Amino acid sequence: MSVAVVVGNPKPSSRTLDAATRLATRLGGEGPNTVLDLVTLGPVLLGWGDPAVTEAVESVRASTAVVVASPTYKATYTGLLKLFLEQFPRAGSAG
Repeated sequence: MSVAVVVGNPKPSSRTLDAATRLATRLGGEGPNTVLDLVTLGPVLLGWGDPAVTEAVESVRASTAVVVASPTYKATYTGLLKLFLEQFPRAGSAG
């Protein structure tokens, strides 16, 4: 099983990243195939068509399972995670 980890914490190498990676390891039996600490993509998430973002989206889409983790602010996930998820095409996570 290929597992991807997507973390929307604005703090790099956060406890959220650690928790998500541990969960992915337990789910897949080994470390995740893809780990995306979205803060490392930074401002390129604001535009469309950036090669690094396109590659990140495709690596998540190619995974069997995805662990998405984010701290919550005012009962919602972070803007970083929202910007990343908006990069997926309509029905981009189908199947």
